[in-house]
Amino acid sequence: MYDGVSSLDALLQALQNLDDLFGAIDGAYKQSYHEGKFQRFDEQEEGDAPTLPSVLDNPHLQQQYTQEPSS
Repeated sequence: MYDGVSSLDALLQALQNLDDLFGAIDGAYKQSYHEGKFQRFDEQEEGDAPTLPSVLDNPHLQQQYTQEPSS
């Protein structure tokens, strides 16, 4: 026992912390997904000709790549 906490209590707290963390990650992922803020990737078969990145199909990412660099 460390700091007056049993190993079971510490484990339960750690699991709760992980649950909270994954909940936050899931929320951020779903928000980005619904807003279209992600890059699509299409796997190619060996020998296929390369295609333009799917970023060109996503208006949010188009803005990111077409902005003028700041001086």
